[in-house]
Amino acid sequence: MLDNEILALYYFKNGNINYIAVGGKVLQIFIYQDNILIPKFYFNINTDINQIIGFNNKNEESKKKGDGEKINRLAICDKHGYIGIYNIYNDEEEIKFDFKYKCHESSINCIIYIPEEKYLVSSSSEEKK
Repeated sequence: MLDNEILALYYFKNGNINYIAVGGKVLQIFIYQDNILIPKFYFNINTDINQIIGFNNKNEESKKKGDGEKINRLAICDKHGYIGIYNIYNDEEEIKFDFKYKCHESSINCIIYIPEEKYLVSSSSEEKK
């Protein structure tokens, strides 16, 4: 079932769907239903994944309509210094790759999202950045 050594896990829920994202050699996303993991998505765009976070970068008008608590993006960090962004489309129950950007010359150790500024902040201990 898992094609991965597990280096990162992230649980998120959208609507009635429970997802578990598993990072390692590749990114696998499962639906968790009735105590069963159902493979749903497989991405090999980021490799050697070590961090996964979810965030919502919707505008304030969307949040007023009740969309503020939903996760609509995933940031996937890897040991090669890349951050990949994946969009979550709740209405279609779909997750799609958006883009990948080289942010560091070495492994990304930590990442956070600052919603007020709409910034992703990452660090790499090897670079001390």
